[in-house]
Amino acid sequence: MRIHSRLLAHPAALTALTALAAVTTVAASACKGGTNATSAGDAATPIACHADTTSTLALPIGECARVASARVRSGGAWRDVSLSAVTVTAAPGGAASITTEVAGGAEAFELTLLVRQKRAMLQEGYQSWSFSGATSLAAAGDAGSSGDATGKAASTGDPLDEVLGTSYGAALVGDPGGAGVAIATSSSDVASTVIRAANGTASNGDLVTTVKVLYGPTFEPLPAGADGKYALAPILVASADQARQALVPVVAGIKAALPVTARAPRRPVGGWYSWNELFDKVTEADVTAHATIVASTLLPKGMPLLEIDDGWEVAWGDWRANAKFPSGMDGVGKAITAKGLKAGIWLAPFLVDVTSDVAKSTDPSLFVQGPDGKPLQHKPSGSLKLYYVLDGTNPASMALVTASIASLAADGFTFFKLDFLYAGALPGVRKDPKATGTQALHAGLVALRAAMGDSATLNACGAPIFPLLGYADSMRIGSDTAYAAASLNWGDVVFAARSTAARSFLGSMVWLDGDQTQVREPYTTDEARVSAFVAALSGPAYALGDDLRTLPAERLAIALDPQVLDLTFATAPAVPADPLETPADAIVTSPVLDAIANPGSTGAPPPTVWVMTGKSGVTHTLTFSWTDVHSAKEQ
Repeated sequence: MRIHSRLLAHPAALTALTALAAVTTVAASACKGGTNATSAGDAATPIACHADTTSTLALPIGECARVASARVRSGGAWRDVSLSAVTVTAAPGGAASITTEVAGGAEAFELTLLVRQKRAMLQEGYQSWSFSGATSLAAAGDAGSSGDATGKAASTGDPLDEVLGTSYGAALVGDPGGAGVAIATSSSDVASTVIRAANGTASNGDLVTTVKVLYGPTFEPLPAGADGKYALAPILVASADQARQALVPVVAGIKAALPVTARAPRRPVGGWYSWNELFDKVTEADVTAHATIVASTLLPKGMPLLEIDDGWEVAWGDWRANAKFPSGMDGVGKAITAKGLKAGIWLAPFLVDVTSDVAKSTDPSLFVQGPDGKPLQHKPSGSLKLYYVLDGTNPASMALVTASIASLAADGFTFFKLDFLYAGALPGVRKDPKATGTQALHAGLVALRAAMGDSATLNACGAPIFPLLGYADSMRIGSDTAYAAASLNWGDVVFAARSTAARSFLGSMVWLDGDQTQVREPYTTDEARVSAFVAALSGPAYALGDDLRTLPAERLAIALDPQVLDLTFATAPAVPADPLETPADAIVTSPVLDAIANPGSTGAPPPTVWVMTGKSGVTHTLTFSWTDVHSAKEQ
């Protein structure tokens, strides 16, 4: 997240988890029965199901999910959906799949589930910079309703609009070191899904976790299917005696539901990024100097990328080289690739600075319109500037950026870090009046991918996580780890680790990018080492963010430690031993705020133990200390 003006388990990582998929089955006879359903191995344990339920789902290890209610929103009003219209089937991979459909229009669906009470929730933020991590359900309060603001972030893209106990796309409710139930949407093609969980007591006295699933939190009209009916995107549910394993069949169901046009993620390459110390002050001289250093120090280590971040352009939306890049991007691209490196570039493709020449000279109708009939003006969190939003459903609108991207591709740039992507899904009026914001985002992404070329790598940033699956090759899954207006602080490292742990289960669908490592002072030697290991947990996206011209050799050696690089070139990212290990009683909306409130510590510790198999075939078990002692050691 830019304060100044501007998923895990790849196949190799799932090896230890695949046994769950074989045993996670739907007890179909229990789905419409009139009695509680438990597995034979746990029949004596109280479960969160009423005896008079008409829609009860038996899950492995004695878990049970009761579909307590279903509703649909149409014309701004909610109405109940009969539970007889709720269907439960087995999804590919073994998870249960719950859905319903109605006639007469729909803007959102809400499904309420009751499961046996759990202590914690793995909370997924809406977009890249959002808080993601384990939270305490005891502190989450009321599960809320569809009329409250718990889904507001999908309408604004702002991480500050997210609250404790609210997760986007998927959630895991469970006990630290114990069992868990995973809930997820199978599809984000049309709309986002918000999952809200809180603890309480059912009318029969059972201690329950109430899970409310809201499909369509922006309340845009949903499209009808071919049969003229409106459907809830199937909701996947699975359980396991080790909480994180419940995510395995859910991931299988999500992958099976991806559209046929979904891309297999291209493995990214590591290297050096300009943002994390030079920020928007980067110049052509900075880039050419680093091209020489990267070629001599990082390229031999297998990290060929040199990425030019924000600061090269005339303005957001005016994607031409500014005066700091006198050779133009053609000359800069050639200077990078001539040294055998891969050239990367940053853009915010859906945003146009309202003060730019492009904004002033463009037909206002090409921008997304607000409710007042004028171009929507978006102000990102922490920014002082306003931006118009490009319409992904309008080729003429997208041409304002795709022409620039095609030109950059011709200049030799093959790595595109596309930022503030959530803007493409903001609600508004578009050329296609029936498209939801999510559908418009997808249409825009198709145009962007075509412009950059099929062989290019798309690194998604500021991106709605689940809607980008099948489009992005790698995805930022946390906040920035350095800020122009603040010194490096321990909260940056902790935030990256927490996000990597929470997003790790998505890794078979997109490569994780926890942002660059910084090893410069004021980090101590131990803190620098932890920073390097945390960035390496994501795998091949590992890159450096320090100014390599001034970085002392002993600090560079920390970033290029053989053990760190063994992790970097692994075939799959790291897995936290227990993602619910340390549930927090509050979310941390910013690493900077975390550092202010908890100097040298954190208000939401990530898991301490991680497992990752390196390129060498050696399995590394890493133990981190996030609070009193800042360290990383291998067991």
